[in-house]
Order: sequence, then C-alpha cells, then structure tokens
Amino acid sequence: MRGTPPTFDGSRGQSWIDTTFCDTSMIENIFKWQVDMEPSCSDHHSISFSLYTGKTPTRRKKRTRLDNLDLVTFRKELSSVIGNWRSPILLTTDNIDTETDRLLESFRLITKTCRRRNIPIVKKETWWTRKLEILRSDVRRAQRKHYAAKDPRDRRFLRTKWKILESEYKWSINKAKRDDWADVCEKVTPEEPFGTHFDVAKNPDRCHFQLSSITKEDGTQTQTPEETLDFLLQFHFPTDPGDTDPAHTTLRRTARTPLTHTISE
Repeated sequence: MRGTPPTFDGSRGQSWIDTTFCDTSMIENIFKWQVDMEPSCSDHHSISFSLYTGKTPTRRKKRTRLDNLDLVTFRKELSSVIGNWRSPILLTTDNIDTETDRLLESFRLITKTCRRRNIPIVKKETWWTRKLEILRSDVRRAQRKHYAAKDPRDRRFLRTKWKILESEYKWSINKAKRDDWADVCEKVTPEEPFGTHFDVAKNPDRCHFQLSSITKEDGTQTQTPEETLDFLLQFHFPTDPGDTDPAHTTLRRTARTPLTHTISE
C-alpha cells in the first residue's frame, strides 16, 4: 500500500509487493506484522511479526552450580551460620524434619548470597564509532520525516535528503569495515600469525560465490568470470609483474617439477 514503508527501496524503484505464507489455523495468531525500517546496506527491508503460540512458559526451579558460587565467601558464610549450631537432640521425627528444613533453608540463603553476579557483556564491533552512531540517527530522523509528510512535494524533497544521508551512512560503514580489516591484517607477524584473519582463512564462507560483471573505465562490461578476475587483479595489483618476474617463474617451475632425489635410510 503506497504511503507505507516499501519492502524494496532502491535505485530501480520501490515495491510494496510481499507475501507471508501461513496456514489457516495460524493466521489468527499472527500480529504486529510490519516492515522494519532499520537503515542497512541492502535495498530489501526485512519483515517482522509476532506469533502467539498459546503456551505459557514453565517456571523451573533455579539450581546453582558450584562454578557459579564464590567459594571463599560460601565457606565463610557456611562456617559462620551452620558451624555455630548446637548439636540438636534428634529424638522424634518432628525434630529431624525441623532441623532438616532449617539446614536446607540455610543452604538456600547462603547460596543466594554467594552467587556470582553475571555482568552482561555487550559485544561491540571494533569498527563501530560514535560518528557512525550519529549518522544512523540522522538517517532514522530523515526517514521518519519522509513517511510522516503528507504533501507529495514535501515527500519528494525529504526523500532526496533522506537518500543522501543514507548513502553517506552506507559509505561510512563500508569504509570503517575496510579500515578495520586493514588494521587487523597489518598486525599479522611471523611471531603472531593467529587471529581473526586466521579464523577466516580456516573457516571460509560456505556460501556459493558468484563473480559478477564489472564496468570498465571505457563503459564496457566484462563478459566472463575469467575476464572479471583478470580485471580485478590488474586493478588491485597493477605493479605485480606476474609471469615476467623471474622469482614467480622459478617458483611455478619448481612447484610443478616432481622430486628427483630420494631419502637414504
């Protein structure tokens, strides 16, 4: 529906067409269906909705593991509370039950007191800066003004302003990521070869990678993946002599030559 946030918004236009499939028994339980307007580097906006399952969460009794206790404080409290008890005279069943309940309640209170406080760790990307946070706020503000406008002329003007800020925000994010990755790579030394770069090389992306065409300086586009790859190599490594370098030639020749010597026993 026009006048509402589109599901696709890019240089090729806008689109409000989207379908969420569900069966007839579930359609009554879906609510808060909406298009997320969080600024991102994609032309497609994600869609979120809530689903009522009708199940109430089961409350489980909390169990404290010894690993989550401050054992020094636990022993101190245990000694001060239970260590000073006088030995009860267990003559009847009532006495045994009373002392058992008293012991369990003491353990519960001591455990609650000595439990380690879990401090939530907020993971923050190293490339995320205060400047990017301000740019994101500017994009959100311009986006809200665009969709709140009623006059078509105001909407066109505000959309242009919004897209300029969004373009600057996306460019800044990509630049911050590239600069951060360059800093990671510069920290690689023979003494410290491990790190983020090593994890990336060890666990490559399993997604299918498709090399697309690239527009050259003269306006033409590459036709084959081989042509695209050659263009990328020439663009990023223009000073690399390739096969004309004697060192490269020697390395390739020796790598393809089978071993001719034998190891003596």
